[in-house]
Amino acid sequence: MQNVHTGLTKANLSDQIKVSTAHSMAILKTSFPPSSSTFNDSLATTFVGPILDFLKATGSFYMVNAYPYHAYMSESDSIALDYALFDPKDVVVDPNTNLSYHGLLMAQVDAVYFAMEAMGHGELSVMVSETGWPRAGDADEAVANVQNAATYNNNLLRLVLNNTGTPHRTGNPLDAYIFSIFDEDKKPGKSSEQHWGVFDTTGNTFYYLDLTDADQGNGSSPQSFNGTGSTWCVANPSASNQSLQVGLNYACGKGNADCGPIQRGQPCFIPDSYVNHASYAYNSYYQRSGDNPAACDFGGTAIITSENPSYGSCVFPADSVGYLASINGKSSSWRIIPCNIMGRCLFLLTFLLSML
Repeated sequence: MQNVHTGLTKANLSDQIKVSTAHSMAILKTSFPPSSSTFNDSLATTFVGPILDFLKATGSFYMVNAYPYHAYMSESDSIALDYALFDPKDVVVDPNTNLSYHGLLMAQVDAVYFAMEAMGHGELSVMVSETGWPRAGDADEAVANVQNAATYNNNLLRLVLNNTGTPHRTGNPLDAYIFSIFDEDKKPGKSSEQHWGVFDTTGNTFYYLDLTDADQGNGSSPQSFNGTGSTWCVANPSASNQSLQVGLNYACGKGNADCGPIQRGQPCFIPDSYVNHASYAYNSYYQRSGDNPAACDFGGTAIITSENPSYGSCVFPADSVGYLASINGKSSSWRIIPCNIMGRCLFLLTFLLSML
């Protein structure tokens, strides 16, 4: 980190580009209540201390990978799912400070703030370098689904972009990165590890992200999302099988729709019906046509709907939502972007700057 900063200084870039490194929540000895949080004893003096000193000296920020999903999965007996999704039925209160938390991520971030204060570094800001929610998982990961992923990330957008900060650092805007842009189908571990992506390979989102409303900074309340806000093109259930077959042939042929998921053995094959298969093919064609209403006709056998037709592991792509990347800074109007190759990018940056 010091070498990277030295390289940036030589290139007169140290004011524009700050150097930091990401940590997991496991670096904390305890994270609840947030006000009692401290760093692990074995790391505090020899590892964390020098890093905090460096961050202070260079005007940088502390980066943490915070995943309420993992916290919930490991302690589902004591953590409510609604709380993990920023959609609580009950507010969690820190008994030492009486601060109220409406979402687990905010409590995790404040735990880091309190831990840094215990080390004498209350001046530093926290950036959430990774957070998100998987949209699919194994049988024992039922909470990894499209609706929960949409709920978490949309509520995250609202809570971050309204600039309210955390209960302990009210008014101090929080920067965050959504993990991740795409799925990592080769990633080892449980199935959920392969399904954190927001976008599919065609550039469409797996679920709706309400960036427009979040940008208004109106402090709207967290809510549950089921994909509404996007539109899909599906088969009219009253259409004849013969008419649907004609539409299918066009969509999967000249229309160049993605019909792989409705092939036998694939996630959208069941139910094996004309309506289901045509719906997926029609929607693929419709999305690739930029949600043009004229692309959802197919001889009168298709209709546009705002109700997400996805089910189980079969995900109907939604209309693509653009995302804006920005360098961290208070002047940025967008401070929350998807990422999944940040580590590789930082490694490359480190290598290049070391050559300066």
